[in-house]
Amino acid sequence: MGNQQLNQATAQPPAFIKAIDPDTGSERILDAKTEIRNYLSQGCPMVIVDLLGARYVSSELLNFLLLCEMDCQRNGATLKVRDVAPDLLRVFRFAGLNQVIDFSA
Repeated sequence: MGNQQLNQATAQPPAFIKAIDPDTGSERILDAKTEIRNYLSQGCPMVIVDLLGARYVSSELLNFLLLCEMDCQRNGATLKVRDVAPDLLRVFRFAGLNQVIDFSA
C-alpha cells in the first residue's frame, strides 16, 4: 500500500456539529462546544458547524464561533460554518468574521 493510500485509509472524516436545534430553533452552544472539543482531542482534521435554523446572531453565537476557530487553530484543524442564512452572513461579514472563518450559505 502506497503512502497516499495509507493516508486516505487513516484519514478521519470531518466532524459535523449542529449549533442550532432543528426542532426548536434554539442554540445548543454548550453541547456543541463539548462535541467540538471531543472531536479535536481525537485528532479530527476538520470541524463543520451547521447553523441551519439560526434566525439571529447572538453574542453567545459570535463568542462560540470565535472560540471554535481558536480551538481548531490550536489543534491544527480547519473550521467551516455552513448553512448560514443570507441575512446572518451579512452580519458575520459586517463583524469581520469572514476574514478568519470560512462561511457558506
